Amino acid sequence: MTFRRLTVPTLMIWGDRDPVVPLAQARAAAAQMPSARLEVLPAGHVPQLGHPDRVATLLAEFARAA
Repeated sequence: MTFRRLTVPTLMIWGDRDPVVPLAQARAAAAQMPSARLEVLPAGHVPQLGHPDRVATLLAEFARAA
């Protein structure tokens, strides 16, 4: 399956310093998804730990828009 086939709204929340899956790969994946939104936070692999309020806001906004 390719990312191009994902037509559902998709929110990707990424850390700009993710050592596991680099930001460049997230950008490439998001660019292939027709309905993707990529949010980048100043964090590592788990941005929700360092920015729980921001992540909660992003998720709530995304859920309301869907």
